Amino acid sequence: MKKLLFWMVLIVGIVALIGSCKKDEESAATSSEESAATSSGGCTVVNSCSATVSADNITGIAGGWMSGTYDKLITAANPPLSYAIDNTTGCVSEAQLLSGPTGTNSLQFQTVITGANSYAERNAYYSDSSCSSPILTLTFGKSDLTLGDALSGLSVSNKPSTATKFTYKNSCYEIYPYNEAGATYINTVLAAAGITTVAGTKLLCQDSGNTEHGLLNISDSTWDGAASDNRTLLMEDEGSTAFSTWVSPTTMTRID
Repeated sequence: MKKLLFWMVLIVGIVALIGSCKKDEESAATSSEESAATSSGGCTVVNSCSATVSADNITGIAGGWMSGTYDKLITAANPPLSYAIDNTTGCVSEAQLLSGPTGTNSLQFQTVITGANSYAERNAYYSDSSCSSPILTLTFGKSDLTLGDALSGLSVSNKPSTATKFTYKNSCYEIYPYNEAGATYINTVLAAAGITTVAGTKLLCQDSGNTEHGLLNISDSTWDGAASDNRTLLMEDEGSTAFSTWVSPTTMTRID
């Protein structure tokens, strides 16, 4: 079961990208003004889609607050599975878990807090085994994060009994194929959306702007930079309607 959950985390980024591109293409088709400012396949070009860590915190969440960078794979890769992963950086080099462009020898899937009401999902694929030579990076920007009701008394097995509802908007996405292997891979994935990338060139697009829902819980909120203070973020997101309890949340570990 845990291996299945690990694979679900690995593929969710690509699925999200396909969905974002399709919705963005549909939105662009409804406006001649947007169409005039688009790239291939209805990509409305934007100036940036940041995955840079902010000094700001997202406060008011059940259990604590969010800040820094959270890795999506550390919790799943460690015992009882014990897959090859760097617990400091979240770099996965386990051969049987690698997917993505031809020549991928390591990867990272992370959530980055980019502001007091924004965050980004970043997926990266590398040609070396230590996540230093990128082949392809995908960034999904989330804005207008708004915290809602606090929930208590949740009774899902092995999940916290408290959570905070939240909403956000899909604001942007960045596709960066560093070489031909990265471009070939992502162009195949995005063929149905009609988007084509070029090796060595970033493609930055406006996302659908749709409002999504989720739940948050964070533990070990006394972060002081020590290795033992890796805070745990539980996030359930990408829901078109509000969640009232945990369904299939992602567990993430803070790495900075």
